[in-house]
Amino acid sequence: MSFALTPGFSVPSTVIAIVLKGLSGSVCVARIFGEVRRVLGPGGVLLVGFQSGTGERRVERAYGHDIALTAILHEPTAIADALTAAGFEVTAVAERAARGSEKHAQGFVLARRP
Repeated sequence: MSFALTPGFSVPSTVIAIVLKGLSGSVCVARIFGEVRRVLGPGGVLLVGFQSGTGERRVERAYGHDIALTAILHEPTAIADALTAAGFEVTAVAERAARGSEKHAQGFVLARRP
């Protein structure tokens, strides 16, 4: 099933959104994108959201709870390159500055499976 928006353009009903947090290194990201490509139907859309930058940050408290999490920062171009290498067509790359209590910029990459 798809929804016609304008002549010649449609949005497949299969859409996957992923938030990358705490994933280490390009090998882990590449494996995830490879698996998503395998299960996402042709024409399916993938939106990836993540904390943008380089390095890591330690999270010890979130949403009122004590936790132990190492958040890995990712550059938007690196995520776009990893998606391309996994066989996706990247359609948009965006980054916005941190807002409010956020400590890092936020990155977003939109891609589709051919």
